[in-house]
Amino acid sequence: MAPFAACESGAEEQTVDHVVLHCPIHQPPCRVHGLMVLDGETNKMAAQHVARNLVQRRIRYKQLAQAMKGS
Repeated sequence: MAPFAACESGAEEQTVDHVVLHCPIHQPPCRVHGLMVLDGETNKMAAQHVARNLVQRRIRYKQLAQAMKGS
């Protein structure tokens, strides 16, 4: 198995534990952890946060893939 890549947050490895528990990039609004019941507005904000993060990561992935092709 290949080693985990460094995280964009600066952590040496982007492990599941890092992403779920420690990564500042992947934290939910207000840094709330665990299961919770969200009201409509909080749920909307959380969904927007997740969507924005996914789009940013997808763009970064495409940029890296293009850079590797050009090498």
